[in-house]
Amino acid sequence: DSPEEWRCDANSMCKEGKMIQAVFLFLPQSCADSSNDQQSSSTCNEPDAALFSTWLASNDDAHMVVSDTKGAFLYDGAIQRGSTVVLDGSKVNNNNQFRGTTIVDIYAQQGDATPLQSIEFKTRCNRLYELRVGDSFGSIVMEGSVGIDSITGTSSFCDAP
Repeated sequence: DSPEEWRCDANSMCKEGKMIQAVFLFLPQSCADSSNDQQSSSTCNEPDAALFSTWLASNDDAHMVVSDTKGAFLYDGAIQRGSTVVLDGSKVNNNNQFRGTTIVDIYAQQGDATPLQSIEFKTRCNRLYELRVGDSFGSIVMEGSVGIDSITGTSSFCDAP
């Protein structure tokens, strides 16, 4: 296999290839419940723990803002518990692929000054920062991805078990 060829398996969402879309499930939970292999390179915090706990116990709706470290917005809108959001690499650059780090801020409602939860994790395909179905970063859970094979130009959805 060429190092540029898109392959999908249970071990990685972008093994040896280029992820062009990432699909995440919104499942409100504490940062302490995060489960992924990026622990040393990802961050998750709740700036006001009491406010987060109160919101978590009584709400299913939130406002989510997703961007990268260079300010490209991938998503900005309302989201409900159990719904998915598709992050599209074409909103980041002309190569249709994610830059190094993605930032997710979750607010109780649009216009709030302080997020309930702030998350940063790696979305660029890199052997050091693999993404897998089921990886969770605070309130978001990796559901799948779309990758492209640069040799054939074909894309495929990956939601390996």
